[in-house]
This record gives sequence, structure tokens and C-alpha cells, in this order.
Amino acid sequence: MGHADAELGDAAGPVRLVDDPGHDHLRGAGQRSGRGCARAAVVHDGVLFLGNTSNIIQALDAASGQLIWEERLGSSIPGGPGGIRNLALYGDKVFAATTDAREVAMDAKTGQVVWDVPLGDATKGYSNTSGPIVARGVVLQGLGGCDRYKTSGCYISGLDAETGKTLWRFNTVAKRGEPG
Repeated sequence: MGHADAELGDAAGPVRLVDDPGHDHLRGAGQRSGRGCARAAVVHDGVLFLGNTSNIIQALDAASGQLIWEERLGSSIPGGPGGIRNLALYGDKVFAATTDAREVAMDAKTGQVVWDVPLGDATKGYSNTSGPIVARGVVLQGLGGCDRYKTSGCYISGLDAETGKTLWRFNTVAKRGEPG
């Protein structure tokens, strides 16, 4: 059984093998096809949520593997980051940071996009390489591609989980003339 290592923030923590004769009836239930798979799946109320390559999000019945819904959030950037690393659940929504620098909220039951907010300009090299965290109704999201010395710098955004409205933006590296 895998578990999240809360101290390190690693969703792919150590694995413990099940070696118990009472579990002989367990077997693989199948495999989803495609170019890639999620770095970390999220399971809630019997639904397995996956973030895949090409900004594809899927919801599966965790018991049967049957596809409940699939949302294609647009193509990824050629040569950019490969797949969505993780998803977040909060209230009735699934949140994903797309590889082309957007944050998207979807209805967890239907997959319908509730809001879609650009965090950076993908044509200038910005992307998302980490996934969202939601705390007290605020979606926290960093931004990748800012290591190329852009004037807008590198920042973390806080978005309202219900509306997608940017509540705040925090620069992570001080610009010339700023403290830090």
C-alpha cells in the first residue's frame, strides 16, 4: 500500500507489499490506456481522479475502473512539461494546473469546467509543473518557466476556489531594488 509522506510532501511515498495468504483473491482490475498516467491519483467517495498527459483529466469508478467522465483541457505545449502531476479536491470541485499555465476547476460529478484562469503566458515559456493545493477556500498554485529571467518574475497565486478570481499573488524572488 502506498501512502503520502506528509513531512516531505511526497505523494509517492514508501510502498509496503501485501504478503498475506488471505489476499490470494486480489488481482489487477485492468489498465487505462494512453500515453501516460497520473503522478498521483486522488480517490474520494469511490471515484478515482487522474491527471494525464495532454491536459486530460479522468474520473473512474475506483472499484470497476469504468470511466465516469473525461475532460480534455486543451493540448499541452510541445516540448513542455509532460503531464499533470497532481489534482486537488475541494467541496464539489476538482482542480488542475494545466501544462500551459492555466488553473482549471471542474465539477467533480460531471467534469464540466466551472472556471479556467490563465496564470501566465504559455507562449512566453510559462507552464505549470506542480499541482494545486487548496486551503480554506483558496487554491494555491506556483508557476514554472519563470527561471528565464522574465520581467514579471516568479510567483505563487491564491485563487478563490468558487470563482477563480485571483485573491493575491506573491513574488518568490525579489526583483532589483526590492527587499529580499
